[in-house]
Amino acid sequence: MVDTAATQAAVTHTATTATRTTATHTATTHTAAAARNSNSNTNSNINNETDTATTATTANTATTANTANTATAAHKLTDTVSSWGSWIRGERRPGSTLLDAGNRGMVVPVKAPRLTRTRQLISRVFTRARVASTQREARRLVREGELNNELQRITQFPAAALIRPVAVVAADVEHDARGRFNRRWFSMPSSSLTFTLVATAPREAMNHKDFTGWVNVLSCIAVIDAIHEAAPADLDSKLTFAWPNDILCDGMRLGSVNVSYTSLPNDEQHAAVLITFGLNLAMPASCLPTPNATSLSMHVPDMPSADTLRDMITASVVAALPLQVSGLAAQHDAHQQATVLRVRESLSRHARSRHFQLNDGSSVDGTIVDFNIDASVTIRTSAGDRRLHPSDVGVTAQCIDVVLA
Repeated sequence: MVDTAATQAAVTHTATTATRTTATHTATTHTAAAARNSNSNTNSNINNETDTATTATTANTATTANTANTATAAHKLTDTVSSWGSWIRGERRPGSTLLDAGNRGMVVPVKAPRLTRTRQLISRVFTRARVASTQREARRLVREGELNNELQRITQFPAAALIRPVAVVAADVEHDARGRFNRRWFSMPSSSLTFTLVATAPREAMNHKDFTGWVNVLSCIAVIDAIHEAAPADLDSKLTFAWPNDILCDGMRLGSVNVSYTSLPNDEQHAAVLITFGLNLAMPASCLPTPNATSLSMHVPDMPSADTLRDMITASVVAALPLQVSGLAAQHDAHQQATVLRVRESLSRHARSRHFQLNDGSSVDGTIVDFNIDASVTIRTSAGDRRLHPSDVGVTAQCIDVVLA
């Protein structure tokens, strides 16, 4: 799952290893020549069309044949993208199957995640085959009273943790998920991790800008730690946190975290924190929606199945995140300083000029030069240094009363 800008016509995927399919797509021309390597498996490349008639042509007609093959590949890609888009938009019924974007005759069933490990850690786990958004489904469950018993039980005892998990809402695929600034998030059946953790926290804490920023940062760190745990591989130098809410692998977007709040029925002292996670686990290169997106399977050889992996990652996040947030509160200075150092190291690995969209509709270009104690960053612009908080770039509202109004 990744959030993406409006345009998806131009897609570039450059393979650096044998596990990543090479496919170069432009908005108007889809060239297959770069994928034809005699030592590679050409059957896995949607642009590397094998035409038995073409192989019999003479050298004088080779150029014409290549043009025809390119046009065929372009037509096939257009049909596939159109089909994929209609499925994402919800025009096919739940439980249907989908031809993979490589159009190789494979079908991907849509089925609810199992989450066996996660169910051992948290009493309420809701799994769906297909929803518009796990965040919206979680919000509905809270507002319609589906979690009243759990919410009442967990808020009437002294807080052992600042954030206390109540439920997990997970889906195999979301067809209308949204991230910051209403950007679309994409997922693929049996290939993505998409879930929302429902937790409670005191409203008093949530009204502090530091709290909202740090929950977002610690959620990203929890995901990174969970991936290291679930898919052991040499990812230390590749897996990084990209402020404010993205997870990168080898400099490309692997997933995102989104934090929002909603009020609790008949409880003015607490509110629900909805932390939504999305990761590309086993998406093939041909299905990734943007040039800077990636999938974990492209970096981890022999990793567990996507169904097993998403259960391991979800369970790890559910277990670790409350402890990290509580540790931040209990040992504020020491814990915060340690986390700041870790985030600074992560950010330094991909320090480059970036474009930041702001809540007021404006934008700014700059390079992150520091991560601060309040979860904000200092960026260096042509006009000088400037500080940005997660709430400035659409991660959360600064005040919970604004969110819950």
